[in-house]
Amino acid sequence: MEEQRYLEIMRRHMQEFYLLDEQQVEEILPGCLGTLFEHVQRLEALQQEGDAGALAKASHAVRGALLNLGLFDLAEYVCQVETRCEELDDLPTCRSLLAELRRKLQPLYSLTPPSPGAGLVQETW
Repeated sequence: MEEQRYLEIMRRHMQEFYLLDEQQVEEILPGCLGTLFEHVQRLEALQQEGDAGALAKASHAVRGALLNLGLFDLAEYVCQVETRCEELDDLPTCRSLLAELRRKLQPLYSLTPPSPGAGLVQETW
């Protein structure tokens, strides 16, 4: 199950990189995921506005949140999204890349429910 693989990666990263114990990881992880979801929500809002340059900048924040969680494979994809949106300034291409990003991030949403007012609501996916 992809969700469990991501959860294990994040836990291990937080323990090794931030030197947190298991209890600290369990306390901090929902907030870190919430931050990621907030950045993704911003990306979604900008997509509706249609500004490829702003999408590139917002992608950078998503990439940073993923790196903080140790999800390097997802961060690498977001880096590609950021670069392509920046270089192409082509909204249809950016939207296509973002649709694939949503698909890749979907397993993370089942790990912890977004808190009210923070993060992306499931229906927008």
